[in-house]
Amino acid sequence: MDEKKSTAQAREKIRNLKLKNQNLEKLILHQANEFEKAKSTLEEQVAQRTLYLQEQKELLQAITENIPGVVFQFYSNNNGEAGVHYVSPKLTEIFGIVFIEDGARFFQKFSENIHQEEKQIWFESIQEAIQKQIPWKWRGRYVKSTGEVVWFEGHSIPTVRKDEIIFDGIFIDITNKIEQEIALKQAKEAAEVANNELEQRVADRTAQLDRKTERLLETNIALKILLEKREEDRIELEETVVFNVEKLIYPYLEKLKMKQRNATVEALLNIIKTNLGEITSSFTNNHKGYLLSLTPAQVQTAELIKQGHTTKEIASLLNLSPSTIACHRQDIRKRLFLTNKKINLQAALTFIP
Repeated sequence: MDEKKSTAQAREKIRNLKLKNQNLEKLILHQANEFEKAKSTLEEQVAQRTLYLQEQKELLQAITENIPGVVFQFYSNNNGEAGVHYVSPKLTEIFGIVFIEDGARFFQKFSENIHQEEKQIWFESIQEAIQKQIPWKWRGRYVKSTGEVVWFEGHSIPTVRKDEIIFDGIFIDITNKIEQEIALKQAKEAAEVANNELEQRVADRTAQLDRKTERLLETNIALKILLEKREEDRIELEETVVFNVEKLIYPYLEKLKMKQRNATVEALLNIIKTNLGEITSSFTNNHKGYLLSLTPAQVQTAELIKQGHTTKEIASLLNLSPSTIACHRQDIRKRLFLTNKKINLQAALTFIP
């Protein structure tokens, strides 16, 4: 009985073990299927990710190759080493230099070609950006191996990592821009010089014209004065001629006619008077003078006083009494506003034309 019971128990155990083994096989098979599915999914994701990264790499490469400048990644680590991780292919086209894998050596080689006048500022600007962890900016000249000078600008943004600081940035060729600025500056300077010269020429010409104008004005004034003086002299001459003819000649002609009863002489005297009238007829009829209102005898008296004759001499010459001549003298002084004035009548008449 005991043996049968043990055998039954052993069979039950075997049956249970088989059942567990079957369940375990099913579980392993299920897990294997799940693993295969996960593996397939992961492989698909990896493939997609790889494709995405490849596309991004190609896109980034296309951008860096077509961007109008050189894309770079500069680094400076805690050991004091500085160099370049990456430089885009435009490097050779713009700077005429080939990138080498040794980033520190490449940075040194590139820096050696910075223009001598700006090399110290180049290193100082980089050192300042590293120490202060600030964006880096640069404008300067790079000298190619051919001697050609390239003006370029540099811009980069820092990113701090565990053991180094990274500057992602770009170099832009601004040679044409600088040349245009220089040409524009030179053109402005030339234009300013030309403008200054023109202004100076205009100022000089204006000064010359002002001087000429001043001289012309002075000349015109002088001419005007001369013309006025000439007109005055002409009028004065005409007045003098008319006066002398009317007051100094006509009266004597009349006296000759009265003393000479010869018809021939009288006719000749008339001819002389007529001819004198014709001569003076073309002169102005607007003569004015202090003596024009005098009588012929007073005019004769004034002329003889002017010549220095005394009262008695004048009376004898004019066949008049001294008292009459004295009256004439008083009338003449009155017309000259010399009454009660201690002024010599002969002297006053001398200054009158």
